[in-house]
Amino acid sequence: MRGLGLPRKLLVKLVGSVVCAFSVTVAITWTVQSSLADRDAMKVINRALDDVQGEIEECVNRKLVLAAMKARDRLSEVSDRSSETLRAIADEMRVDDVCVVDVNGILVASADPAEVGFDFSKADGQAKEFLVLLDSESEFCQPLHARSQDGAPWKYVGVWLPKGGFVQVGCRASTLRVFAQSSVAGLTHNRHVSGAGTIVITTEHGLIISDAKGSGLEGSFLQVPGDEAYVVKRSIEGFDVYAILPKAAAAVERNTLIGSSAVMTILALGFVAILVGIVIS
Repeated sequence: MRGLGLPRKLLVKLVGSVVCAFSVTVAITWTVQSSLADRDAMKVINRALDDVQGEIEECVNRKLVLAAMKARDRLSEVSDRSSETLRAIADEMRVDDVCVVDVNGILVASADPAEVGFDFSKADGQAKEFLVLLDSESEFCQPLHARSQDGAPWKYVGVWLPKGGFVQVGCRASTLRVFAQSSVAGLTHNRHVSGAGTIVITTEHGLIISDAKGSGLEGSFLQVPGDEAYVVKRSIEGFDVYAILPKAAAAVERNTLIGSSAVMTILALGFVAILVGIVIS
């Protein structure tokens, strides 16, 4: 721009204007792209967690349904349906509760005698959902949820009885973790988040029971990364599931966009400055 014959002060102002405009543009671009990168990372993480949640629920439901079917078979072998008998069957199935509901939706036998007489048809909310077993469904599973009577987290599944009614089994959250741990162990092998991230399944105390294959972390306690990674925790069927994505990996696209944008910006601003200088001179 020296060849344009511009005064030194004007030249300094033009260069300063270009530098300021470039700095502001890069700062704005950085802020916007960083926000977009964070948003996109959360979308990718939550999509991965949704997929894993479906798999965990399917595994746990399948195992509990099989336990309910076995309990139904054991009940067909005995005539005594006292609470003691159902408690013994519950212990055999490694669940906390086994109960029998008749064709009218009345709970007629249970490992917990306090439950006998409960009317599913008059219940509100989640208990009433099991009435589908009296009409059309052969099995029904509920997610882990807080019971209305005590607020404790329980999971229930039910299977139909050939002569009407259904058998229901239930597990507390602590029992469910032990009951289903073998089903979810190794479930997230080879499952990654956007290539560089991973899905980790742990117990309530942070003991890793499933991680990326070959990581060697299973059986150890999870060390949750700090600010260098996106970490999202979700409780699924009593297990703590973590999605971990390094921020450096998520920022690759952002940095590429910012770099290309910076180059284009400096070229455009430089071109404008030259045009201004020509016009002035």
